[in-house]
Amino acid sequence: MLHRTRKFADKVIRRIISVVPTRSLEGWEKRHEKRVIESVEKIVPYIPEKGFFLDIGCNIGSFSRHLRARRPGARGILFEPVEEYAAIAQGRFEDDDGIEVLNIGLGNENAEKTIYKPNFNYGGNSLVTEIMFDQRPNAAVPQGTQFEEETVTIRHVTDWLDDRGITEVDVIKMDTEGYDWAVMEGLLPWLKRTGQRPVLFIEVFTAEWHPLADRQAAAFEAYYELGYGRVDIESLITGICGDALLIHESETDSGASTTGGSPSVGK
Repeated sequence: MLHRTRKFADKVIRRIISVVPTRSLEGWEKRHEKRVIESVEKIVPYIPEKGFFLDIGCNIGSFSRHLRARRPGARGILFEPVEEYAAIAQGRFEDDDGIEVLNIGLGNENAEKTIYKPNFNYGGNSLVTEIMFDQRPNAAVPQGTQFEEETVTIRHVTDWLDDRGITEVDVIKMDTEGYDWAVMEGLLPWLKRTGQRPVLFIEVFTAEWHPLADRQAAAFEAYYELGYGRVDIESLITGICGDALLIHESETDSGASTTGGSPSVGK
């Protein structure tokens, strides 16, 4: 009973925090820094010293900034569809030859799409209309929320990787506010063709809240069929969301790698 009470209280607190406007983007970043650092620490054991990673949904680059501090020899490509945030991330890494920031999103299609930017959460920008216009009582975005719209470019993950000639990736982080299932779908053909099985760090949402929970579940099932270890999504949730670390059985058999190399992928 006590556990259920604490879990409910945690959900309420997270809900309240998420809808309290932060005065500045810098303040928002500072408020979330502890969680970002904790996330990075979960990924670090799986990135070789000279490894290669993708940060899909990088916002202003906080995750990759901390990751580079822990793995300064690793290279990464960051994706952020919101023009303002991509520009900030580009400025942060402009003198870093190991990081490339692209003002596009990745998903399961090649398209121009609308992203919705709520005024209460700098990190809550979503491509999923079912989330932003959810009329259910438990909707994460309160009815009447003010937001801006921006037309952004989305590339199919496999198409983009093929266009760049990328055949190896060590780690892929996804944080796309309920659109991660689409990123997973877009990545799947590339995984099947190349045989690559990078470690994946994916934002997930509780089935109780996510309007497209069936698509999220189906995406994970497709990865389990490739040999990725199963995760209990609901056990990873704090409030309405959490992060799933997907590791292929071959990685768990051999252990985490902290040395080695990956192909050079330049700007």
